[in-house]
Amino acid sequence: MAEESYNAYLEALKAEHRQLGQMVGQAEAALAAAAGQGWTGQRATHVVEQLIALRDLMREHFAQEEAGGYLEEALSHAPRLGPQAARLERQHPQLLARISDVCDLARKRHDDPSAWPAIHENARGAIKELLAHEAGENQLVQQAFNVDLGLTD
Repeated sequence: MAEESYNAYLEALKAEHRQLGQMVGQAEAALAAAAGQGWTGQRATHVVEQLIALRDLMREHFAQEEAGGYLEEALSHAPRLGPQAARLERQHPQLLARISDVCDLARKRHDDPSAWPAIHENARGAIKELLAHEAGENQLVQQAFNVDLGLTD
């Protein structure tokens, strides 16, 4: 990979992971606000919107990776990381299913404040799994190119 395309690749990866991190932060902030201030209809609606936006961005992000995205570029540079990349890709359906289940439950139980503590816990668990997955992707890219992406994992 030429130096210019190598840098463009790393910058695009960092930008996409930052965008995903920002969406996670917005979802976590909405969850924390609702949990701390009470699960009113308006706060619950905002949480649902943030979770759906996160799910949709995850879907796009994973589709891009699976269609020859960042992991493929890293593997072309370091084929030895193939098993690690395959393991990460196999996590995509499970991660999407988990956040989709949370979104569905949140929409269905929107008006039931007694359901929200469990929804909150499930959402935080899904986010924790997503963050661990993204940290694994970042680590793979850093190993492949021997760089520090400067992203918090």
